[in-house]
Amino acid sequence: MSKEIKAYTPLQEWFGSQLIKGYGRYQVWMYELSGGRLANLFLGAPCAILTTTGRKSGKKRKTPLLFVEEEQRVIIAGTKGGMSVAPLWYRNIEADPHVDFQIGDRKRAMVARKASPEEAAQLWPKLDAIYAGFQEYRTRLKGVREAPVLILQER
Repeated sequence: MSKEIKAYTPLQEWFGSQLIKGYGRYQVWMYELSGGRLANLFLGAPCAILTTTGRKSGKKRKTPLLFVEEEQRVIIAGTKGGMSVAPLWYRNIEADPHVDFQIGDRKRAMVARKASPEEAAQLWPKLDAIYAGFQEYRTRLKGVREAPVLILQER
């Protein structure tokens, strides 16, 4: 019998946010220290580092994210583990779409845009193929918020 997937409780979201923040800092540190040779996977899915500009602070903010790379673009998703609030990096991109994206030791200056609903429908299967958890996250978010798919292209 399969377990019903529900939205997280406020306590689960608080705990999850603390875990994501703490592990994310460690992962960014390890990734950059090793030139992307370490901390480049999350549960078997490829990880890279997104750098945004804080919409309030103006400071550079680094976040490890799962991604799909195809041709000259990179696909990412703003699921925040299925939490009800959009990730801060997504809000930063809404304010300033110019980002840096580091895969391994290669850093690229890119511009982010939200995928159209048609594009997102085509891209979710590619994201699901690298990390099955994305399906659970979208289930948790039904009726709460949309998990945006973003397309990053080189500047």
